[in-house]
Amino acid sequence: MFVKTKQLLATALPCTTESNLLGCLKSKACQPQIELYWRLVDKRQEREQMTENNKTVMVKYLYTVYHVKTMLFFILSSVFCFC
Repeated sequence: MFVKTKQLLATALPCTTESNLLGCLKSKACQPQIELYWRLVDKRQEREQMTENNKTVMVKYLYTVYHVKTMLFFILSSVFCFC
């Protein structure tokens, strides 16, 4: 929860005209500020999705490499009979 709060603050503060958190919390948001906030949220979500996609691709790659190495080991051990 602490991390999500920090993320929210890091996204919301640049969208305000106030220079501090207290001023930000007391002020009302105008339409351009709201639009900027949602653009920043969308960009963050896109980055998170790209990161998740990259993780998935990496896991699949590592899984494939592991199985190829395992198969090669068994093939070579049967050919050369490493007992």
